[in-house]
Amino acid sequence: MAYIYVKSGGTATGTAGKYDTQKTGSWSTAFTATSQYYSSLRVMGQNITPTLNDLIFVSDLHNATTSISGSTTIGNNEAKIYCVDDDNIEILSTGGKEYFSGSAYVTSIQCSYMYGITIERSVPHLSISSAYYPHTTTFENCDFLIRDDNLSDGVYLNGSSIVYYKNCYFQIGPTGTYAEYIIPNSGVNIFLNCEFTGATRTQPIFYRPINLTGGSRCFVRLICCDFSSLDRPLFSNDTNNESMITSITLDRCKIGATNGRLTNPLGHYDYPNAFYNSGSSAKDYFSQYFKYGNIEASTSVYRDNGNILYGTSVYSLKVTSSARSAGDYKLLRFKLMDFIADTTSSTTFTVEIAQDNAATALTTADVFMELFYPDNSSAKDFYQSTEIPVLASSSNLSTSSVNWTGLTNPTKQYLSITTTNTGKEGLCSVWINVLKGSVTFYVCAKVDVT
Repeated sequence: MAYIYVKSGGTATGTAGKYDTQKTGSWSTAFTATSQYYSSLRVMGQNITPTLNDLIFVSDLHNATTSISGSTTIGNNEAKIYCVDDDNIEILSTGGKEYFSGSAYVTSIQCSYMYGITIERSVPHLSISSAYYPHTTTFENCDFLIRDDNLSDGVYLNGSSIVYYKNCYFQIGPTGTYAEYIIPNSGVNIFLNCEFTGATRTQPIFYRPINLTGGSRCFVRLICCDFSSLDRPLFSNDTNNESMITSITLDRCKIGATNGRLTNPLGHYDYPNAFYNSGSSAKDYFSQYFKYGNIEASTSVYRDNGNILYGTSVYSLKVTSSARSAGDYKLLRFKLMDFIADTTSSTTFTVEIAQDNAATALTTADVFMELFYPDNSSAKDFYQSTEIPVLASSSNLSTSSVNWTGLTNPTKQYLSITTTNTGKEGLCSVWINVLKGSVTFYVCAKVDVT
């Protein structure tokens, strides 16, 4: 293990800023000359290569400006970087800053852990890379200040494993005429309790340029994050997810009243862009955007005595499928509910659905239901479905008599499955599948079990 020290004004070269024992006390007492520590993380990386157990300490008074003229990598997959108090370099702090300017196309930040560092850039392209699989990378209490007055670009999430951002602050495009983005490209990126701010824009904050190549399987999870000061759309309204798996979800986040959010931020076939418990509106409480359609919570249309939203409002799920040609098997599939039920004896699970304005009844070829329930003798679940066999004739779904609010002359129907195997009390799941294109209907979010 080695201890490496960085502060602006340092002049160390070679291994002069690398030590076998940890320094103590204040920076001024720990070092007697500027030649004993490196001037920036980039200079450090040009002189030494950190190994797995090395620790890099950066003063909270550090403020380095680096002009980049070519593609540059800062750190490596082994780097562990900590901002420390200049008055006591054994105590963690925040505020040490690395500013990157110039004309470089790529500035790549690599580490296995970073604490309290501010990264500011005005170069065209900043890439945040994770440690190699199966290791993880964590950025904690870090600030990312992203601006560029030359062209629209942004922060590329280029993880090869899992990257955590904990209590981080992102200022995306605060000045200038060009929009900046967070660009999902690869890896699993989890943002925990982060804050996002930036200039007012019409462009989305999360966006993947259609000409971007090389990325695949990128997941973005935003949990307990704050977007309330950011006045721009959150997702892109395009179809760039066709050739890869990209999914962005907000879970228990704060969305401001002026936050734009596009009405159809298309996700992947099976991995939606989504909002969960992330605002006061029903759509922010629950919405999923797939390649072939959307599912959004609605408190204006609901089945009487249906499921409750926020403890007060009854709600349903509004399902809208995208257009498709006749014969296209483009499936919109989503989970309606997980719940505990006892299937020891024959049990019936019923899902109520409705359409507005006396719409044409849905058929067994348009919508079907799947049920998973526990086997009484093994860990495997039983599976049953209302999907009709290939080449079989379809028929209208059963007519329902339950009451709905918010619809005019509704077409009311239901889906139902009765168990045919001996189950037990345990976790049951109901999924809804939509094959018909260009249809809108409402699903009660409460499954009746009898």
